[in-house]
Amino acid sequence: LRMMRAVRFVSQLSFQIENETIQALAKLVHLLDNIAVERKRAEFEKLLIGKNKNNALKILLDANIHSFLPDLKEQRQQLEKLISFNSTNLNKNEMWSLLIYCLNLQPKEIELFLKEWRLALKDIREIQLVVHFLSKRLEQDWSIYDLYSAGRDHILSTEKLYQIINGNNEVESIEHWLKLYENLPIKERSEMNVTGNDVMAWFNKRGGPWLKETLLTIEENILAGKLENDIEKIKEWLMKCNQK
Repeated sequence: LRMMRAVRFVSQLSFQIENETIQALAKLVHLLDNIAVERKRAEFEKLLIGKNKNNALKILLDANIHSFLPDLKEQRQQLEKLISFNSTNLNKNEMWSLLIYCLNLQPKEIELFLKEWRLALKDIREIQLVVHFLSKRLEQDWSIYDLYSAGRDHILSTEKLYQIINGNNEVESIEHWLKLYENLPIKERSEMNVTGNDVMAWFNKRGGPWLKETLLTIEENILAGKLENDIEKIKEWLMKCNQK
């Protein structure tokens, strides 16, 4: 484990490693097979958020340490891509998200990869969400509904990654999307002034797929500014829609 710790110190403390020690890393790296994944992950995560992470990752590759880390053995080129980014200001989960982007993992593969690293389920879900919104953001601007679905923290993480991948540093762009989010009429469904019970009572119908669709339609129209978040206005609007 001290082999990984040495590389982690390069990242965290900007230490340099003596040539003899570098040679010893390459020679003895196979011993990492004896180390539990959880302990490797702890060192790797500290490495990922260090200020000198790119130099540390280069040593990781030079000493072939990556070959003894979960699912990274055949990923030299992808790790070199990770090194090419200026990812100084990213937190732990944002770095995992950037790594997943570099590995070009499909949605179904992300959970399997992170489970190999023994990440907590909460962190896995957070990373999956950021990667989901990042893939959308790389294709197009935020929609109002995506801003609403993502929430402030995920918007911020996604935008930081988007800027890094595109080689930008446009603080104004991040502020623009966060301001749009802050100006949304609602931030979550619980803030709608109508419930499923209200809608069922108005139409005298039991719940079912129609109710979910109706609440989603109300939500989308409130977010788009086409419908006021007022129970009487919502009822009136729904009745009109139902008559068409």
